[in-house]
Amino acid sequence: MEKDGVHGMISEIKEIPEYAEKVLTTEQVFSLPPHVPYIGIGSSYYAPLAMQLAGYPVNAYPASEFYHVNQGKSFPHGVLISQSGKSSEVLWCSKLFREYIAVTNEGESPLAMNANCSEKLLMHAGREEFSSSKTYVNTLLVLLRGFQSDIQPLVAFLSEYMAEAERTGREMAAFVHEKQTKGVLRGIFILGAGCSTATALQASLICSESTRMVFTGMPLAWYDHGYKETAEGSVVLFIAPESETDARRAEKIAGLVGKSGGYPYFTKPLPGGLFKPVLEIIPFNFLAVYLAEYLGRKDFFTIGSKVTENDL
Repeated sequence: MEKDGVHGMISEIKEIPEYAEKVLTTEQVFSLPPHVPYIGIGSSYYAPLAMQLAGYPVNAYPASEFYHVNQGKSFPHGVLISQSGKSSEVLWCSKLFREYIAVTNEGESPLAMNANCSEKLLMHAGREEFSSSKTYVNTLLVLLRGFQSDIQPLVAFLSEYMAEAERTGREMAAFVHEKQTKGVLRGIFILGAGCSTATALQASLICSESTRMVFTGMPLAWYDHGYKETAEGSVVLFIAPESETDARRAEKIAGLVGKSGGYPYFTKPLPGGLFKPVLEIIPFNFLAVYLAEYLGRKDFFTIGSKVTENDL
């Protein structure tokens, strides 16, 4: 990697507002189709999942499973998402559509240049060498703009929000590291409800790959239905719920976690609506990098390179 470890990752995260502005100011006029498959892998799946769980007419599928179930079938239209435009599983799925819209960071990639690609929408996220930060945010912004949401207030708010997000991320990193130094953690969970479920999944991905510790993201209800039995010695990070019902449930679970010898932590409430899925992931980007720094991680993706394509 050309950028230096932790400092390079922090630099990329802090570029989020600058590159979000590029989605706002692009002159391309576009709209996205409702109720068709939106397909990606990893971060490129969690972004449309967040949209679906926020109530947008998006049918989100992980590319690997979509292909497994639908080999030999043909679909009239879909939206295929890949930062690199080279993700093997997404390219497999491209063969199942008569035509599709590509959402990618690479306009000359195979996904964008296929004959059945009817339109390509660029993320405008610039180069990204570490865990997904700019590309995840910009994917959400492209999807929001494609459903005619006014993203201008959100993009304007990002610059002033970054310092708060960094403080929260540092605080969470210190919290997890303090508990980790007390002994072996039995688990680190990130819990969300509604569209925050997608945030929890994305956060667990970037935190795991950046720190080489196992983070598990899931819906709040899933943890309540069994995983709470692992509470002793576990850190449980609650993404602040929006609804009163979810808030009451989270408080109840947090109480059980604390009484059982676990360590509950709540993020701060954030503006709802279309702001929520974009804003609430950024503190977890900072959590990932500052916990990696606490742990002395100097290199990233050492077991394998950053996966943008599989030679399968």
